[in-house]
Amino acid sequence: MLKVQDLIAKVANRHLDGLSFKVEPGEVLAILGSSDSGKHELGQVLAGIHKTLSGEISINRYHLNTGSDKARIQLGYLPNPAPIEEFLTGYELLDLIGSIYHLAPNTRKERIQFLIDLLEIGPSVYSILETASPDVCQKVALASSVIHSPKLVILDEPTQMLDFNGPRLVGDIVKNMTNSSSSVVLITDNLELAQDLADNFLVLANGQKLIEGTMAQLLNQTHPHLRSLRGVMEKIDY
Repeated sequence: MLKVQDLIAKVANRHLDGLSFKVEPGEVLAILGSSDSGKHELGQVLAGIHKTLSGEISINRYHLNTGSDKARIQLGYLPNPAPIEEFLTGYELLDLIGSIYHLAPNTRKERIQFLIDLLEIGPSVYSILETASPDVCQKVALASSVIHSPKLVILDEPTQMLDFNGPRLVGDIVKNMTNSSSSVVLITDNLELAQDLADNFLVLANGQKLIEGTMAQLLNQTHPHLRSLRGVMEKIDY
């Protein structure tokens, strides 16, 4: 579970002002908005990369603001763009990250194989990432963000660099996490993906909450005869 209360933060020249929301276990929250809305910066703050000026972020009741390892170890984060250790193979990177999270060797091996199969990486996982395709690198980065089965995973543009199968594979990862009662924060411009996967939506503008709720609530707040998230986003001024 993720709980954010009265969050105020500054990342570069972007301000996040007075944000409060929560994501229950097994739920998906899609964070939407224009490129300058602050949604990507919010993901960085939720991941603990940047500190808050005030307010509270808690993961399963452990406070992230205090720097507690108990909060951070329950967190998985896919940044955009995803960094890659170029001189390792995909398998070596996953094995390294699994060991950092203290997964036992057998558990690590099983988890890596599960993610290789789920994301359809195949033999390419044994390629040096420096020479691997962008599609493979993104799949490895996505797998590395969930290898330790975090209770909260933040995915920033997870379909970036993936081929036409990307939305389906990301959907498989998200459903696997929510079926295990993990909370998922999805930051994306892909409105179709967000509508397919999310239970709730948070739309930002200039670092502030513009509109939030379930799909039905968003429709009621904009135009009840609309049928799509894209239609909602076209109706609001963000």
